[in-house]
Amino acid sequence: MMPKLEFDVDDPMEMVGVAIEGDFDEMAAGLVDEFIIMGFDQEALWSIFQNPFYRSTHAILQTKGEAYVLELIERRLLNWV
Repeated sequence: MMPKLEFDVDDPMEMVGVAIEGDFDEMAAGLVDEFIIMGFDQEALWSIFQNPFYRSTHAILQTKGEAYVLELIERRLLNWV
């Protein structure tokens, strides 16, 4: 099967971003936990918060600041040791 060459606005497999409502701290902790499960260490976790490519984690850093993120990473890592 050849890849389609034309853009289809009704493509059900198109990636879509959505806003999520709820507890900000729980959402941030869940994101960190997911990366920990994938094997990220403290240095790698900190790097994804600094990298604008990772929009969710970078937005947390921009919103809450460095001290919040570093404490979050340290606290979540303790839960998985």
